Amino acid sequence: MKDSLNDFFTNNSSSLCLTKRIESSFIYNEFSLQFELAYFLRKKNFKVYFEKNVNEILNNNIFENNRNEHNRIKSKREIDLYCKNGDFDYFIELKFHKSKNSKIPETMFDILKDFDLLNRISSIGENYKCYQITVIDSSSFNNGNEDAGRNDNSKVLYRTFRKDRKISPIRYFKPTAIEDREKFVDLNGINKNGITLNWKNVIINNKVYNYFICEL
Repeated sequence: MKDSLNDFFTNNSSSLCLTKRIESSFIYNEFSLQFELAYFLRKKNFKVYFEKNVNEILNNNIFENNRNEHNRIKSKREIDLYCKNGDFDYFIELKFHKSKNSKIPETMFDILKDFDLLNRISSIGENYKCYQITVIDSSSFNNGNEDAGRNDNSKVLYRTFRKDRKISPIRYFKPTAIEDREKFVDLNGINKNGITLNWKNVIINNKVYNYFICEL
């Protein structure tokens, strides 16, 4: 799966590659990315499902431990793309951030919520492979002032994505709304060395996009 995901962005010898198939008018939000990636993976002989309920797939309530943690953000129940190929099940979460959307820290926090969900899934069994893919159309998301942010929670997020470029095994707190700043996602269960965000560039219809693919 990892090779196929990389091919989607970079394999220029493939007529299905992102850079050859998608004009800028075809990829404009998260759903368009979800649709095009699903089409690509189906051509690679993966069975692909949209927005499947995680508990139904796993036959396991992976959200049970939320009940006793009042301020822990509830993970979403549906996975963006669920794929099957051979003995493995693949779970993919996507984020697509547009430069005209000024809510950068909120998007960063939503990405971390994806990592929370995927970490819960990957911890269940070796046959579950999980990936988080983020695509942005402006480097202002992952570059710029490393200490930006109106509060401490926002500053941690900016340092994570701009300076450290690594998801750490800690609790991350919600960046906005004073009444919600005690709410968090807990990523203590990920690799103790953290998860590196390896940003890359891809050209789509003469426009530079940044993206990363993280495997859990």
